[in-house]
Amino acid sequence: MQRDFDDLPVGAAGSLRDSLVALLLRFGEGPTRTQLALAVASLAAHLPAAEWGSGGGGALQWLAARLTGAGADGNAGHSAGATALPCLLELLTVFPQEAGSYRPAVRPDRRRAFARELITASQAAVHLISSCVQHMPENTRNKRGRVLDAYAAWVRLSQGRLNADDPSAAGPREPPQIDPATLAAHPLTALALESLGLHATDEAAFDHAVDAVCELVRATVTATTSGGGSAVDNTGTDAVGVNGGIPPASMPLVQLLVPRVMALRPALTAAAGTDGADDDVAKGIARLFAEVGEAYVDLIATGAPDAIAPVEALLQVTAYPDTDIAAMSFFFWDRLSHVLMGRRGDPSGDTNGGPLEAEAERARRHQLFRPAYVHLIQNIMGRLRYPDGFEHWHREERQDFKRMRYAVADTLTEAAAVVGGAQALQIIAAPLQELLACADAAAPSPSFDWRKVEAALYCVRSISKEPPPPDDPLLASLLASLADLPAHPQLLYTAALTASAYSEWLSGALSCAPNPALLQRLFAVLHRALFHDDTDTRGAAALALKHLCDATAVHLAPFLEPLMQLYTTALTSTSTVAGAKETESSAGTGGGTEGAASSSRVGGP
Repeated sequence: MQRDFDDLPVGAAGSLRDSLVALLLRFGEGPTRTQLALAVASLAAHLPAAEWGSGGGGALQWLAARLTGAGADGNAGHSAGATALPCLLELLTVFPQEAGSYRPAVRPDRRRAFARELITASQAAVHLISSCVQHMPENTRNKRGRVLDAYAAWVRLSQGRLNADDPSAAGPREPPQIDPATLAAHPLTALALESLGLHATDEAAFDHAVDAVCELVRATVTATTSGGGSAVDNTGTDAVGVNGGIPPASMPLVQLLVPRVMALRPALTAAAGTDGADDDVAKGIARLFAEVGEAYVDLIATGAPDAIAPVEALLQVTAYPDTDIAAMSFFFWDRLSHVLMGRRGDPSGDTNGGPLEAEAERARRHQLFRPAYVHLIQNIMGRLRYPDGFEHWHREERQDFKRMRYAVADTLTEAAAVVGGAQALQIIAAPLQELLACADAAAPSPSFDWRKVEAALYCVRSISKEPPPPDDPLLASLLASLADLPAHPQLLYTAALTASAYSEWLSGALSCAPNPALLQRLFAVLHRALFHDDTDTRGAAALALKHLCDATAVHLAPFLEPLMQLYTTALTSTSTVAGAKETESSAGTGGGTEGAASSSRVGGP
């Protein structure tokens, strides 16, 4: 079906189709049924709708009539057997998932035509799903989950979104085939919302309901222009209409979905107290909250009273113990920050007044959302600490931890943009100052936890794009305290990159008030890091020295002699290590020590 269809003899497609349907009815359960359904979908991708008969209704109408005796109205008959309806439901699940698929070897124009055929058949397909629900026995295995899977797939397809978009497709996306008002009144929507309440008793059905409700949320932000094309997708870009970019026709569905989703907040609280036992349920709830927040971010940014509930719910997600679940909210916070800061459209563009009114509206929204971002910083800043046993991690585990840190760092940057660099630094530095008070480079205190200090410094480094004013004494004190840190490789690595990140701020601070002692302490910690045994630490120190010298060049005259000594020492060290490597190589050891010559390499951003 997928590769060798063109090798069939002329006229064999019809008999092949009949044998596939017979096999589908024979193997009515299990993975074989799914594979046969995929084969039928591939056959439909090869054969145009006209070749299926049924008055040009296409593959779905032909299959419905063949399997269940459905009439022209698409209703599955009562006489359909116990095997036929589950098979039809399997086909109704597979067909929209295969729209636009590249697995069948068909020409691009036929692939696009097949996708259009399925999109235009969305209403009939959803009607068939409803008919299957009515006539399938209640004790059918996994009936609710399969129905919701099929409904979610057709809701997605009905809005013109394919699972595999064809980059060569020309022209606008297909217009939506099912409007939000129809979805709001549909019994399958009621079934999906009802199934959200099964999180405590039927986790599998709850997961299927999450998929369906997420597709319904995305459907509310799909609008139709006068030309029939899509004017807005689920990113909110180029939004039309009122209510923060949500089309007015979608508001009844929005008002139906959001309260039911927000009603899951107590369930998330309960899951957080089960020591990971309900993480799967919590993941589904967090996904729903994130979907609502991302879809309606423009409406939330208006600061309307009804729009605050998603913000509180997503704050609850950021506080969840599992970091992977908490991270599901990060994209919402980033997008909301972009809207509030005017990076994606004017957040006060809906005011009818002049510039003063727009500025007042912008200030009001900042004031409204600033406490939420303060809580966000407090909730996620403690997630950056190296866990116990990290020294024994595999390379993949280290990469996963780095990716998580980058995601948290990006979110902290966006939060600092809303809160303000000075206030964000105060929040992060509050626990850091207590930890640094126990630091002693010569003899660290037994109670000193380098991992906590390193995580806090990473947070300080993360918000460097939103620095405080040049005369901020707190940041100057934190940078000066770096010289007191013990010589732990990860700690010195982050300390060096923190100094590098604030090199431009340091230049401005020294221009306001010369402070040679601060520069001297920074050069001291970078000197220690530059000659550390760890290669990544040496690389971070070299990068920090470069940035620090570039930014503060006009203030370096008093340090010319020690900097030249450092330069000479580095050259001597490089020559010594290079000679040792050459000696080991000539001796045939095949080993060698990675030295200061590689100090320009940095292990991470």
